[in-house]
Amino acid sequence: MKKIILICITTMLSQYALAENWKLITKDQDGSFYLDTDRLVKKGKTVDYWAKFVADADNEELKMKKGDYILSHNLDHCVERTTDITLVEDYLKNGQLINSTEQDPEPSSVDDDEINLAFFKAVCK
Repeated sequence: MKKIILICITTMLSQYALAENWKLITKDQDGSFYLDTDRLVKKGKTVDYWAKFVADADNEELKMKKGDYILSHNLDHCVERTTDITLVEDYLKNGQLINSTEQDPEPSSVDDDEINLAFFKAVCK
């Protein structure tokens, strides 16, 4: 039984790690934002995708070192021009997960935030 669980976990993690097609979407003063083009799924007028923020330098305010990153699972609603972030995971630059937080679905307008708008334009074209 332990072997089956270990195989399942290994398979899940290896699929997760295979996503290597990160497309640069935008940058700001704190870092770079990427879209995982391997895991982008369109369901009607809703787009399910993963985004990554990578710190370009040490940042005390964000409590991140250069190379640390955040993954977020997002749902963009193209007609409503809203986005939901359903999961946020914080990682050290070596890939060690340090925090994972599920988010309550709260749609927010993509027009209120330059970063969200950049992702919206990339996935809802």
